[in-house]
Amino acid sequence: MIRTLAPWPALVALLLAACSADAPPARTTAPTAASPSAAVAAVQCPDSSFEQFLERFSSQISVQETATADPLLTSQVNPDAQPEPVVETRSVPLAEVTWPVMPDLRQARRAGREVQIHGEEDTRVVTVRTPDTSDQQRYHFQRQPCWTLVKREDQSI
Repeated sequence: MIRTLAPWPALVALLLAACSADAPPARTTAPTAASPSAAVAAVQCPDSSFEQFLERFSSQISVQETATADPLLTSQVNPDAQPEPVVETRSVPLAEVTWPVMPDLRQARRAGREVQIHGEEDTRVVTVRTPDTSDQQRYHFQRQPCWTLVKREDQSI
């Protein structure tokens, strides 16, 4: 008796192996989203310190435009409110922000204004004031993941 079917299994295995070599590999796991910490690590902020960022931010309107939250929280004193002045806060869309949003700090210091920086790891408040007057502004920054101006307070009366 002659066996003619014996080579078929070997031939079929050879053909299947050749076909699967050209096909993309099968996925064995579902795709996963990048973790938030991986996304934060992938962002490259242009400044290594807050002080470097602040110098660029205060002196370049283009940096202010890209590193200001949308909307920006703003507050200012309404001196005409009765029975006494009151602080009014509102959200201002970025399209309505007047630039520059912060003065150049080098020029402000030369003009006799004081600049103080307070805060901790991911939050900073910069106070710019004229001594012996009510002229005082505060700028609130948060790292998100790069430094961003999130609130501006004008406490002047």
